[in-house]
Amino acid sequence: MELLDKEPAEGVRKIWTEYFALETTLGSTGVCITKDEWNIVTSRVKQCPSFVFPVRKGGGAFFVLYAEWKDNNLIMTYLEDYKQNPHTAESYFHLVPHEEYINTKEIVLIQGEHLPYLTKQEASTLLNECLHFYLDDDKYMHVQIFNLESDKFNFQAVFNMTI
Repeated sequence: MELLDKEPAEGVRKIWTEYFALETTLGSTGVCITKDEWNIVTSRVKQCPSFVFPVRKGGGAFFVLYAEWKDNNLIMTYLEDYKQNPHTAESYFHLVPHEEYINTKEIVLIQGEHLPYLTKQEASTLLNECLHFYLDDDKYMHVQIFNLESDKFNFQAVFNMTI
């Protein structure tokens, strides 16, 4: 991170996204968002800390990950494992924010780490979908319903909105 200290915000954003675009061995993906976007996400996850995301596997197949925010970190587990025992459900995807530049450059670097159950493309899609569902007002409405009025939640509507 010290190498990025001298870079302007746009330079850090470019280096971060290019690194994760080329990285193939660590099981990681990454994006950069603005301080204002991060503030929206962190505010909304306090009210609505959980959600579900479908992962499309091709040929019409998919599985569902249960997402839960804790202390500005996001952990996604296989929904069926979570239902059996939330304490032993293995994390398939973990979102880690790096807030080192939130005040100086007004950006937050976000890293998504994933297990081999997910491809790099699936993990990248999950990372982007997760952020969009908390940043986009229309999509966030579904997150709110899931958390606050679960009996009205429509998974098919969410499925149709995801890539």
